[in-house]
Amino acid sequence: MKESTQTLLFILAAVASVLAASWSRPTDVTYRVDDLIGEPLFTPFETEEAKSMRIVRFDEDTATLREFEVAEENGVWSIPSKGGYPADAERQMAEATAGVVGLEILSIASQDASDHAEYGVVEPSPGMDVSQTGVGTRVTLESEDGKKLVDLVIGKAVKGADDQRFVRKPSQDVVYTAAVDPSKFSTKFEDWIEDDLLKVNTWDIARVEVKDYSAELVMQGGRPALALDPRADLTVAYDDAESKWTPFDLKSYDRDAEEYKTFELGENQELNDATLSDLKNAVGDLKIVDVERKPAGLSGDLKAGADLFDDQASIQSLMRRGFAPVGSESGGTEVLSSEGEVILTQKDGVEYVLRFGKLQLSEDEGAGEEAPAGGEEEESKASGVSRYLFVMARYNESMIPAPELEEVPAEEEATEDEAIEEEAADPADGEDAEGEAEEERSEETDEGAARRDEISKANQRKQDEYNAKVEAAKARVAELNDRFGDWYYVISDEVYKKVAIGREELIKAKEPADGEESDGEESEAAAPAGIPGLPNLPGIQSDPATPTTEEEATEDDATEDDATENEAAEEPAADEGDPIEATEEGEADATPSQE
Repeated sequence: MKESTQTLLFILAAVASVLAASWSRPTDVTYRVDDLIGEPLFTPFETEEAKSMRIVRFDEDTATLREFEVAEENGVWSIPSKGGYPADAERQMAEATAGVVGLEILSIASQDASDHAEYGVVEPSPGMDVSQTGVGTRVTLESEDGKKLVDLVIGKAVKGADDQRFVRKPSQDVVYTAAVDPSKFSTKFEDWIEDDLLKVNTWDIARVEVKDYSAELVMQGGRPALALDPRADLTVAYDDAESKWTPFDLKSYDRDAEEYKTFELGENQELNDATLSDLKNAVGDLKIVDVERKPAGLSGDLKAGADLFDDQASIQSLMRRGFAPVGSESGGTEVLSSEGEVILTQKDGVEYVLRFGKLQLSEDEGAGEEAPAGGEEEESKASGVSRYLFVMARYNESMIPAPELEEVPAEEEATEDEAIEEEAADPADGEDAEGEAEEERSEETDEGAARRDEISKANQRKQDEYNAKVEAAKARVAELNDRFGDWYYVISDEVYKKVAIGREELIKAKEPADGEESDGEESEAAAPAGIPGLPNLPGIQSDPATPTTEEEATEDDATEDDATENEAAEEPAADEGDPIEATEEGEADATPSQE
């Protein structure tokens, strides 16, 4: 046998021995997995190292992925998946990170990829079929430099241990059990933000104005045109001292005259306190459900340049959400809303303008279009319908009245002629009289100067206080518009219905006071007795002492006149001390001391 052939046989035998040995012993993977029980699932790290988190869920009903991301940049947390909306994420990130730092492997559930659906740890990914089941939630935590600290698919709960879940690393087939709380990884937008939109104290609200109108932007000849339906402009004021709403300025649109006309409440009408109370409470707790970025051409005060009409993308974005840009008298563009406005005026002069748009039916750029059957429209019905909202702030100078300043008296100076006259009036006094006059004038001058100085300081103090209030209100308006400026907000439609009220909800028929009866329901017992021989007339009662015939009346009058003459003849003159009382006609009536 050749030497080369013999060498080849030795090599083949060695390979066969190695393969046989490997088949006859446990695999390295099996050995390592069993050895990991009780060990941390990921390399330990400090919670502060996590600077971003991405959560991906699969909606099996709609076969769509739900992605949520929160990240810190330059010390500021934001939500990249929501256009960079500011996040209130420090506490939530700390809780989420603490839930996976040092996460311990409790047991091995499976090493077979075919079991992933059973344990609910199928990795969510694009293109999944609607029939796909057993999809888990993927959570990824990264450090500032992009290093993955955690990458985990969280599956179903372990039976008999609700605090435990089946989990898997996306790069492995092995399914572990671990004590992890999936609620810490919420994809609900409102869980990661400051959801109180206005942050308004309801006790600070002084007025509410409801602009009840509908507006829709339609395209005519390739250009947008506004279809406007005005109904009413209703302003009411709130007196917190008496806890009472009162009409301030009520106007209804006259379609014939094509203008608003002022009206007053009727005798049997009053403001609906219950409706206004609901409105006040609703705006005091106005929660953000979702946000979307506004077109770049729109600023915080909802004004834009005339060139906005040339930006078709912005026009379409506004129209889909129920907002209509219209030309203003100043040459710019103002945005109206499809479902009217509500203006909240605070005591400090800050006004919130709420403009209500269409319903939100989907989260993508096609919001406002018809959703597919069985899709997000059904989800919207289950979770509550939402509506788009524009918010802006402005300063109302009428809420901070200018101070009433006291007039500073002019400085009085004695003329030379007056001094000569005073000296000539009593020349004998000479220099002494002149000195006393000078001293007296000096004292009066000092007192006048002190008074003028006191008034000037008081005026300045009032002016400074007024200026400080105005500057504080304007600064607050600028701060609010900086926060509101870039966003379409989305709120609950249920809240919208409590805030965007109309005339029918604002004004109601008066309820009868206690003891009173409604019109047409007076009881017979309460009806006054009428004059004998005549029908009963409301407000007219018969007097039992009143004569019923003309003759009896004449006799009684004559008798009464005689008695009056006799009493006058026999009555002594009034004493000087008897009281005299003047009547309205200026006559004096003597009041006798005794009958």
